[in-house]
Amino acid sequence: MNKVKFHALELVQTNPVVIHIWRFIFLLLIFFIVVLFLPWRQTAEGEGTLIAYEPSERMQSISAPIDGFIDTFYVSENVHVEKGMKLFDMIDPDKAYGQRAYKMKDDFKEQKQNVEKESIVLKDNQESLKEQQKIRTELYDKRYLQAKEQLKSLQLKYTAQQKNYQVEFNQFKRIKELYMHKIESLRAYEKSENMYVNAKIQLDKVKIDIEVQKRHLSMIKQEQKQFTQEIESQIRSLQNKILSAKTRLNILKRDYEKHLTKIARYDASAVVSEKNGSVMRILQHDKNTYIKRGEPVIHFSPDVGVRTILLKVSDFNMPLIKQGLKTRIRFHGWPVLNISGWPAIQFGTFGGIIKKVDPILHEKGFYYAYIMEDPKEPWPRGDVLRIGTNATVWVSLATVPVWYEIWRLMNAFPPKMVTSEKK
Repeated sequence: MNKVKFHALELVQTNPVVIHIWRFIFLLLIFFIVVLFLPWRQTAEGEGTLIAYEPSERMQSISAPIDGFIDTFYVSENVHVEKGMKLFDMIDPDKAYGQRAYKMKDDFKEQKQNVEKESIVLKDNQESLKEQQKIRTELYDKRYLQAKEQLKSLQLKYTAQQKNYQVEFNQFKRIKELYMHKIESLRAYEKSENMYVNAKIQLDKVKIDIEVQKRHLSMIKQEQKQFTQEIESQIRSLQNKILSAKTRLNILKRDYEKHLTKIARYDASAVVSEKNGSVMRILQHDKNTYIKRGEPVIHFSPDVGVRTILLKVSDFNMPLIKQGLKTRIRFHGWPVLNISGWPAIQFGTFGGIIKKVDPILHEKGFYYAYIMEDPKEPWPRGDVLRIGTNATVWVSLATVPVWYEIWRLMNAFPPKMVTSEKK
């Protein structure tokens, strides 16, 4: 019996192409599952500009030191100059100004010297008066003490004379009574009377001397008071004159300094470079244009010692930006292969470290941070990487699984906050 071959089973078999497709899909699914658990470095992205770290090394304007006209330019645009090199000269429209200015300087100096001499003389007179006051006061005090001692002596003498007078009076009274009764002689009576009269005269004389001495003490005090008032009045007058001279001297000094400033500005009509750098633009190139003092003449770019990137960060990411965090930098114009979440793939980028963050915002919605060069990954040289180059910066944050990052982005959650590594 002939065998019958059925082809139905062959028709229901799976096509090999489909099997290969399913295998590819399965492997791709396994690959995506594995990728979901790979580590991913979170970053905060921002744009920045390369600038000089020191403010004195940033672009600046060189202004006209005096009112006048440009006389000569010694440089041209895009030329590098050394410190001390002359940039341009200016001339004053008033040619006699310099001569008058120096004459006024000499006049100010002479007036200043005269006032200083006057002030010295007044101070010497004041010291002389104070010394005179001291000496005369000591003399008055000595006179007063001597007169006071004499008064004490007279008062003691008065006490003694008063006792003597009382004795003589009692004696005279007793002898008089005896004489009236014819007991004492006339001679004894007259002698006792004379002694009594002399005692009274001596007592009255001492009393008068005491009054005279008291008036003398009062006169000494009055003279001392009058002298003190007069000499203190003279000292106050001298003090007022000294203050007046000091005020005039201060005014002269201030005017003298202002005049010296004017002369210095006039002498500084030749402007020189204060540091090494490049002349970027000449703004006032017409020699017939009158330029006022302070108007910019040249835009000057000093040589930069330390470079930094001024990073502009939105206020949404600002809490994540901290001093000491590391960054990856892509300078515009450099070929780059970079995946921010996988730091191993970072060809063409350069390293940086956040130096500081401004404490307040400078424009609505944005803050600024300063990024310094990572010593382990130096930036290109200054002649290649020029000041003003724009850059894209990724600030490195926490490391999380890929699935977590996808979930965070889908839910619009912020990245994890990390602790900075300050240096």
